[in-house]
Amino acid sequence: MRHLRAVVRIILIVLSTGTLCVAWLIGSLLGLGSARFREIVRFHIVRTWAIILTAVMGMKRTVKGSEPLPPFCLVANHLSYVDILLILTRVRGVFISRADIRKWPVIGALTYFSGSIFIDRLSAKDVVRVNAQIEKVLANNQGIIFFPEATSTRGAEVARFKSSLLEYPVQKGIPVHFAAISYQTMPGDPVAGDAVCWWGGMTFSNHLYQLLTIRRFEALIHFGETPVYGRNRKDLAALLREKTTEIFVPVIQSDRT
Repeated sequence: MRHLRAVVRIILIVLSTGTLCVAWLIGSLLGLGSARFREIVRFHIVRTWAIILTAVMGMKRTVKGSEPLPPFCLVANHLSYVDILLILTRVRGVFISRADIRKWPVIGALTYFSGSIFIDRLSAKDVVRVNAQIEKVLANNQGIIFFPEATSTRGAEVARFKSSLLEYPVQKGIPVHFAAISYQTMPGDPVAGDAVCWWGGMTFSNHLYQLLTIRRFEALIHFGETPVYGRNRKDLAALLREKTTEIFVPVIQSDRT
């Protein structure tokens, strides 16, 4: 039954992804003369896509607090590629993502169509280019979203926040919003620390298939009440991690190490 569930979900993901790609193409052709129209079409298609995919995966969403309104900068702890889908169901914004994510099936297409800024984390100089893109996104009254842990974790705690991408909001005096993400699976299914969180040496394809075999899982996203400022990027990173930790619910772990 578990494998049949996964196969059915894969078929539904492929069908819905193909349908929405066609819708995106049609919307782009209709809006050839209007960047504003194309942006509206993209926003609605991406949000619909995220809602459909989370439903197909069996995600039940719980939201605490209020998501920020654009323009904004938002950071969150990072547990899985599923975080991207969860956030896109609620927040209108552009992700800053690792360059290799663009090559991933489904998630790569979703981040590309959502207008994500892809960063080469191995190149310190690439931050300059990304900061210019951040300025452009905020000037267009959109939001910026990124994961300052720089990698996904098993969810036992919030890892140290890296500060490089916080230089722009510090220089411009822009407050940064924060959110905490957590997951829980149903009794009888593998614990969320293994089934939903994607960390260590887990391969993407194997993890996604195993995730699609479980009945359903609960996703909690808790938006902080008040955005924060920092005197410099390192102080801001430490403060954001502290605030995120305060509202973070640790993910239940297995005995794996």
